[in-house]
Amino acid sequence: MTSPRQVSGRPGGPVTVLLVDDEFDTRFVTRLLLEEAGHVVIEAFNGEDALAHLAQTPVDVVVTDIDMPGMDGTALVARLRQDAATGHIPILAWGEREPDHLDVELTLAKGLGIQQLVDGIDRLLRGAN
Repeated sequence: MTSPRQVSGRPGGPVTVLLVDDEFDTRFVTRLLLEEAGHVVIEAFNGEDALAHLAQTPVDVVVTDIDMPGMDGTALVARLRQDAATGHIPILAWGEREPDHLDVELTLAKGLGIQQLVDGIDRLLRGAN
């Protein structure tokens, strides 16, 4: 983990989450549950798609899968951290395997369940690492 990054947040408003995962079913169910928790969710199917969305829409948190076709989560994180416009965004990485040496605030195993994901996003927004 690295030093804390600032979350733009919207006082009294919803948090915008960029959800990056190549599995449609995972994105669909996760989006519904995150929206039920009060978050606005933007979906991307890989790193390239995520970068295209970020060029158009600011987000408060990025939740990214590690293993994806095309630009995977590891490459996406590296690109986000290199760019001054996105380097401050908190990132939660999740996957079937534990990522090695990723510059993210939090990592979770995908099988843990949606409540752990929601709790992880909430921790990032509160600045707890």
